Amino acid sequence: YRALQTRQLRQSVHAQQLALEQHASSLAQQVDERTQDLMRSNAELAAANDAKELMLRMVSHELAGPISSLKGMQQLTSRRLQRDAPRDQIEQAFQLMARSLARIERLIQDLHDAAHIQTQRFLVTYKPCNLEELCQQVLSEFTNGDAPTPTYQGVPGASPISAEVDPQRISQVLLNLLSNARKYSPPNTPIIVQLQQQAVAVAIKVCDQGIGIPSSALNRIYDQFYQVPESEVQTGPANGLGLGLYIANAIVKQHHGQLQVESIVNEGTTLTVVLPVSAESALVDIDAQPSTTSSCLTWALTYTHLS
Repeated sequence: YRALQTRQLRQSVHAQQLALEQHASSLAQQVDERTQDLMRSNAELAAANDAKELMLRMVSHELAGPISSLKGMQQLTSRRLQRDAPRDQIEQAFQLMARSLARIERLIQDLHDAAHIQTQRFLVTYKPCNLEELCQQVLSEFTNGDAPTPTYQGVPGASPISAEVDPQRISQVLLNLLSNARKYSPPNTPIIVQLQQQAVAVAIKVCDQGIGIPSSALNRIYDQFYQVPESEVQTGPANGLGLGLYIANAIVKQHHGQLQVESIVNEGTTLTVVLPVSAESALVDIDAQPSTTSSCLTWALTYTHLS
């Protein structure tokens, strides 16, 4: 009887040892997992802090230019007013100050839009829109009444190319693409804008003959704050915050569309906005549809001087 009790006791002790070992192993695994989670959290926190510091440095750098310009022009204008300078000099100074203020406004608006995208509070309002008229208005705003005047080639009597979009947001996208095309294109090279009617979509292409984008950078151009390394600005002010294509891509995605890029270094870049024509066509796989173009409108503009 005692031998039976002893054997049962040993079996019970052995079972408890196994249970303790399993529990210890489970605790060790939990500690290891939590340690890894903590390390990941610390790495993510460090990355977030690095991104925040980078953003603050970029914002400070980008704001410093126009603010310094404003200060200088304000002082110069004050002296000119005291000396009763000619009216055209005063007007020129005010124009330069207005450009600096507009640049600051764009930077603030980009940061505002980026914040709304991250918090998923970035909304669009759809309504039927004549895209030919929209392109004309955007090009007029882009050139600001100055040279060059875009040349236009259309199809007489063709049906209007329309889609259900947010006109303000699509105008914002097109202005961004035009600004990039101008910024990275040397003078005397054309920028081409094409509006195409397709099966269940419309496409707006912005083509330039600029410095192009290296293939290694193509998959990152829509990243927040990303700037293509060693991409020298050819025309206009220096690089911005790296938010333009990030915001443009978010706007196009909100329209259930696609922002496509094709680029060859030293030959040029084509960015294409593909948009469904209606809410119903947004449910259709655009890639699966024939890309036949039934109508095409083209604008061309060429800057012959730096500004």
